[in-house]
Amino acid sequence: MALFAAHGASSTLGSVAQKRVLSNRDAAVRALVDQTDDFKRSVASWAGSPPVINSVRSPSSASMHAAEEQLSTLARSQDSPVAFVSNLAGRNVAIYPAQPTLIGQNFSFRDWFKGVSRTGQPYVSEGYRSAAAGHPLVVGVSAPLLDGARRVGYVTVLWQLDSVRSVSAGSRRDDGVTITVTDQAGQPLTGTP
Repeated sequence: MALFAAHGASSTLGSVAQKRVLSNRDAAVRALVDQTDDFKRSVASWAGSPPVINSVRSPSSASMHAAEEQLSTLARSQDSPVAFVSNLAGRNVAIYPAQPTLIGQNFSFRDWFKGVSRTGQPYVSEGYRSAAAGHPLVVGVSAPLLDGARRVGYVTVLWQLDSVRSVSAGSRRDDGVTITVTDQAGQPLTGTP
């Protein structure tokens, strides 16, 4: 009888521990999905900003300055290292913080550009090392700039993956669970496969 009671207690303890781990994992995944949705909503709302649209539609020093102010607010609101506007060819036209060497460079090879130009919807890219100062590991969250119904460019904010790493940091091998976050191509962004 004692052996049966010990086995029952051990089984119950294991079940409770597994539920705790699953609950923590599910909460971490929900937090990550919520954060992704927040980035998409923010970028999409800033894509309608007249100063941002004007930076592509009628570039001038005044329109670039106004766009950089808008990008500054967007980057700070998302705790992002960089926010920028690119034209339909993938060339940067405005960037915050100012990085003159990146203005005019073509980034049409990046997944964020390919995804947002293909779908016409807010898009979260695969992970990559940014060309921005410090070269952080990021994903680009992009949305199309629309002048009326006509697409004129894209606004993108870089999401540093430190916050994504914190999702996987809560899982431990001794719990029997490891959380790995991957991009759309299945490449690990964080965690141990």
